[in-house]
Amino acid sequence: MKNGTGVLAFVNDELYAICRMDLEDSNLEILWLETAPFKSKRSFLLNGIYRPPPSTRADDISLENNIEKAHLLNEQTILIGDSQAY
Repeated sequence: MKNGTGVLAFVNDELYAICRMDLEDSNLEILWLETAPFKSKRSFLLNGIYRPPPSTRADDISLENNIEKAHLLNEQTILIGDSQAY
């Protein structure tokens, strides 16, 4: 993992959520969860990513590849991110 602030998720203990380590990338500050709304049987992927500056083209490619890997699972996906201005 790169130096930065990282990504953290707080999950209610009544909510179904599992960490999808198979989708995470040690070169990115990224977190993938599989979760479902209360009383729902349909899960979705939730992604949180932080991109600390400076960002390089290699960082962009790693992120694109990571998102593509999740996309290929054909699951509904929500991406949440933060980056700092340069």
